[in-house]
Amino acid sequence: MQSAVDQSGISSDANSTFAWRARDTEGVSCSGTMVAISPDEVANRLREEGRYVVSIRDSASGTGDVIVRDRKEVRMKRDEAIAFFRQISVMLSAGVPIAEALDAIVRQAGENVGRVLLARIQEEVESGEALSTALARRPRTFSPVVVSLIRAAEATGSLDVMTRRAAEHLTKERRVVQQVRTAMTYPAFMAGAGGMIILALLLFVLPRFASIYANRAATLPAPTQILLSTAEFLRDQWWWYLPALGLVFLVTWGWSRTEQARRQIDSMIMRIPLLRNVMMGAMVSRWTRTLSVLCSAGVNLVDAVSIVRGATRSPLQKELWDDVERSIRDGRPLASALEESTLVPPSVSAMISAGERSGRLPEVLVTIADCSEEDLETTVKRTTSLIEPALIVVLGLVVGLIALAMLLPVFGMSQVASA
Repeated sequence: MQSAVDQSGISSDANSTFAWRARDTEGVSCSGTMVAISPDEVANRLREEGRYVVSIRDSASGTGDVIVRDRKEVRMKRDEAIAFFRQISVMLSAGVPIAEALDAIVRQAGENVGRVLLARIQEEVESGEALSTALARRPRTFSPVVVSLIRAAEATGSLDVMTRRAAEHLTKERRVVQQVRTAMTYPAFMAGAGGMIILALLLFVLPRFASIYANRAATLPAPTQILLSTAEFLRDQWWWYLPALGLVFLVTWGWSRTEQARRQIDSMIMRIPLLRNVMMGAMVSRWTRTLSVLCSAGVNLVDAVSIVRGATRSPLQKELWDDVERSIRDGRPLASALEESTLVPPSVSAMISAGERSGRLPEVLVTIADCSEEDLETTVKRTTSLIEPALIVVLGLVVGLIALAMLLPVFGMSQVASA
């Protein structure tokens, strides 16, 4: 029986053509077609080649239904991944073999999704696979940076050191993510709370005033008429504008997932001073930390740059690292390509240039990452302190204008009564 994957789908002893999707040992998605007797045969062949099966479909049926789907990849929480690397680092440092260390971690793990993933990793390692290969099959949990660290450790025999370094890297990356979320969450909460208050005024408070004015046959000024018409529209016409808003949301959500949308969103963020400072600080902190960890582990600079590019979803950042990789392959230093980009502060490129000249690039990158994280924390606090009073003022003005519009007829009726 033919054992190799047939990309062209040509075979003399098979009955059906199957389209398959899988991941290789690097965690990279790949696909192709294979002529085989059954989907199970396709899955077995792919596993023999070290591929992790995602799905297998019958090309001939034309239905596109999934016939075989490998065990669904579960995702471990970031905190669980950090704890995993810390625990395995301690046990490896104490001389515990990798298989026994994984067995101990699985046995003491709680009954959660993380335990299921760890159990699968343990099975694969005990069957003879490298730990880096097992981690690479789960890119949703273990980033290419972490996989590269473990792979370099397996080559140099320093797995205990690199697992500890992986835990430290994930911890510091989590801190940066939390800082960015803090900067974004508070304004979003304030805006959402303000919107709910305004909506409650329009839907529940204004109708009471409208009935009072109608009973008294009061003459309503223009601001009050506009406000009451808006409230009536929101209350009575929901049956068509809510579906319309839902459709707009779905279209916007679908558009935001395209490459063009991401590029436009990135460009817009970089034009807003406060958001630009936050995103620039987070970006510099993450890529300098990642490069320093990879270079310290002995990863080639070109490969490290490629990993950094693969770890980002920003089109602008991907363009930056494409230019950097081309520059390095042409024999130019890392700093020369960074100096030409508006996404890298001049001070950062100058320090990297000094690190390359002195041969201390990993140490310099660590210093830049530490400083960038401190600056990011300060920027987040300053941004929050500026946004908070601005949102309060805007919300107060809107609520005040609504209250004023509701009370204008009252003032008019009191003047008529006093006359």
